[in-house]
Amino acid sequence: MIQPKLDYYDMGPGVTAFSTTRHGGYSTGCSASAANFAEFNINRYCGDEEEHIRKNREALCSLLNISDDHLLMPHQVHLTKMVRIDEALLALAEKQRREALEGYDALMTNMRGVCIGVSTADCIPVLLYDETHHAICAIHAGWRGTVARIVEKAVAEMQAEYATHPEQLVAQIGPGIHLDSFEVGNEVYDAFEQAGFDMPAISVKKEKWHIDLPECNRLQLIAAGLEPQNVKVSPVCTFQQANDYFSARRLGINSGRIFTGILMKMAVFLVCLLTACQMPETTPNDATAETAVDSAAIFQDRAYEEMFNGSLAKAETYAYRAFLMSRDSTMECSALSLLGYIYYREGKQEELQLLMQTISPTMYVNMMDVQSQVEQTKAGRRQLVYVVAITVLVVLFGSLGFWYVRRTRAQARLYQQRIDSVRQKLEISETKVGIDVLHAIINDQNISQMGKHEEQAVLKTLPVVDEALAEALSKATSPLTPKETFFCIMEYYGKTDHQKARSFCCSEQAVRSTKSRLSKKMDISELRSE
Repeated sequence: MIQPKLDYYDMGPGVTAFSTTRHGGYSTGCSASAANFAEFNINRYCGDEEEHIRKNREALCSLLNISDDHLLMPHQVHLTKMVRIDEALLALAEKQRREALEGYDALMTNMRGVCIGVSTADCIPVLLYDETHHAICAIHAGWRGTVARIVEKAVAEMQAEYATHPEQLVAQIGPGIHLDSFEVGNEVYDAFEQAGFDMPAISVKKEKWHIDLPECNRLQLIAAGLEPQNVKVSPVCTFQQANDYFSARRLGINSGRIFTGILMKMAVFLVCLLTACQMPETTPNDATAETAVDSAAIFQDRAYEEMFNGSLAKAETYAYRAFLMSRDSTMECSALSLLGYIYYREGKQEELQLLMQTISPTMYVNMMDVQSQVEQTKAGRRQLVYVVAITVLVVLFGSLGFWYVRRTRAQARLYQQRIDSVRQKLEISETKVGIDVLHAIINDQNISQMGKHEEQAVLKTLPVVDEALAEALSKATSPLTPKETFFCIMEYYGKTDHQKARSFCCSEQAVRSTKSRLSKKMDISELRSE
């Protein structure tokens, strides 16, 4: 499979952020302008062939280690509408999911393993990452969206949706058209000026006006509360570097698009695991009323229920969903601990190792670069680097494994205690049923609808309530039916045939028939209580 060439951005250890280039794809186009799509394009709205788009998406998803339905991009319309990606949207069929993303220019989510992004070919892509609240956002800022201050609105939406603090956000402005190449008419210049932009800071007059779109969006982000050092700008001008990046001004509208995306990875498991090892031991019974209605808490409760029922596969699914829906570190660590315990119970050692060994594509590329350099050095130096690297990895993962095993065993003890407690409650409930059935029989109540469940409850209760009667019933030469068991109890307590017939809602003749059958299984005369 061809592998797309990506430009990666360092936005923190918890995310993978990137922009695609024109290289490493299957697109060739379907007309005289075929070269305008070569090689990597996943935008369905620019004229490329669907089969090429499908193969390109497949290659990108393989590189990111996600499924195709977790790679999301809206159909942009140069406005300021934005949509939150959640489980409900992901659960839609592909056609409905595309319709749900129609007419938006920004996506945001707090779900891990979901890549959101926007497509551009001179417009400015902007990525936001809130490491504290585990939330990301991808924004398409063309000149109209920039004038409408879409990035400021996106920051405000993240504040409202995820309690984001702007000063904690990290932003990456991706490849787009720059000042020297973005020549505009007076009507565009006037639109920026009327929107209140500092025109001397963002524009310059040559033969026509030129506007610095990346700088416009950088200034907006700072105005929204971001720290200047947390806003990074790609040096790539798409118009000047159209051989490597798509440019609609250079290639025309019927050309490919750059995809700039971001996703939160599972690698944060390591951080959460170390945090969990320092947390006090708690059981699921400690949940508050507020977390009880939270989606993550609901999924976690279902995971416990399925685990109690012996369905570890379903428990694993619910535990994973609880982790994805976690909104705070406490729930996150709890869900991860539960998921790890389930893997432990299922014997899935590879999954356990994967949770600890997941690394970002950026780190992977850096490791490959180091490996390539080392292979060009002398054999002795290469061997020394390998030995040091392997030693460090063994010590690191050995330490993590030791702490993980200790934590898992402690959680296993807690879960077993909860299971024992639930079983004890079930036994108490069954005993209550048995006593209620005995009360109904002794007081000549209607027992015609009672069956095997009530019989089992009575038989478990009798050794405690009346040991002699329990011993007499145990002497039957063959198994008794529920009706025969209830008949024996009535006989033991001296009930007449008339009383038995009334309790069973039958005739006295039917009672005598039951007595006749029962006499073949046991000595009824022994049932008369002293």
